Amino acid sequence: MSEYTEVEQPFLQQPATLGWETIDQGAEIPSDPGKSLRLSFRQWLS
Repeated sequence: MSEYTEVEQPFLQQPATLGWETIDQGAEIPSDPGKSLRLSFRQWLS
């Protein structure tokens, strides 16, 4: 059991069912802000 599988994945699935585009970067700590469509991790809303 992990926070990712028990909390983060189900949370991302909810807006996806409503047609929102979600970006699941997996259980690891992200290191590339480009994968989340941001220029840097300081940008919290794209």
